[in-house]
Amino acid sequence: FQYAAAKALAMRLQLPLEVEGLNPQSRHKSRVQVLEAFQLQLPFRAIRKNRLEKNLLKLARLGLPIHLRGQKIQEHGFRYDERFEAIDGGRYLIGGWVSPRYFASIRETLLDDFRFKGTLGESALHAEQQISNADCSIAAHVRRGDYVSDPRILERFGICERDYYLAG
Repeated sequence: FQYAAAKALAMRLQLPLEVEGLNPQSRHKSRVQVLEAFQLQLPFRAIRKNRLEKNLLKLARLGLPIHLRGQKIQEHGFRYDERFEAIDGGRYLIGGWVSPRYFASIRETLLDDFRFKGTLGESALHAEQQISNADCSIAAHVRRGDYVSDPRILERFGICERDYYLAG
């Protein structure tokens, strides 16, 4: 969602998209590898920050009043935020930006971006065929790790109990 909203904004403003802290030498190799698997049409550049800037961004994510070089736009909840339309560049977007309204205008571009570069393996091709041939297919992504271990996230989003997932 964050990539999609940021890409829509960058395209509207005709500016390059910069992804904070993403580079091939990242200690978060899995994040880099996931992005490298797709046909993303925009080059990713690391935004090099000094330690002070990195710490300021961490504080901003907590909602604390700090000064960044660019204006901070903090998303308020999960609903579409009308302020998004007025953003004119040079901003730190903080939040999930999950409303499809942020990126509906570039749907086809996003579908192209998230095509796999290589061919699927045999088991993935088999799964793709099963899904394509099904009358109705459902995908579920269950994420609990940081929701359970991070008190701020737990307080904001809550979690469903184990029985909820087992019943699904």
